Amino acid sequence: AADDEQTTITSNASFQVKFLFFTAYSYEHNNMEVWNNGCLARINAVTNDNGSDYIVNGSSSKDSFIINQEEYADTGCVRTFAYWDPRLLKAKRLLNSQTGEYLDVDVNFMGKEHFVIADDLIPAKRYRLRAESIVIDLWYSENMQWLALQTTTEGGNQLRYQLEQIQI
Repeated sequence: AADDEQTTITSNASFQVKFLFFTAYSYEHNNMEVWNNGCLARINAVTNDNGSDYIVNGSSSKDSFIINQEEYADTGCVRTFAYWDPRLLKAKRLLNSQTGEYLDVDVNFMGKEHFVIADDLIPAKRYRLRAESIVIDLWYSENMQWLALQTTTEGGNQLRYQLEQIQI
């Protein structure tokens, strides 16, 4: 593949939930993914999920993808929960970059809606992604630019990420 078809994505997330004077929950995730022609070529991720540590190191080879020295044969194009790439909506399996688990997923189109970003009302498509106990609602613009995601945490709280602005 040509160099211009390779993309490196680095993401970092860190937050704490405090109650009175103590930290009730903390989360830190540092992730670097290298993508080649829309497929995951390499991943290095370190996560501390409230005291549980996870390290994920993976890379593709000719006929497999190796995650933490465990080989997944004939995986084809491996993808993570990389919401910025709408091709994940067609995936049957996704790699959880936090835990290293390769999960079966089911994605359903939930309908068209209007979505507000920076006081603009934008036509959007809503999808629901399910993988084991994970349920994530995703919104994309008409031209399939990722707009937002929403899920319920293990503690029952709503977690939502969305763009602050969009170029139409």
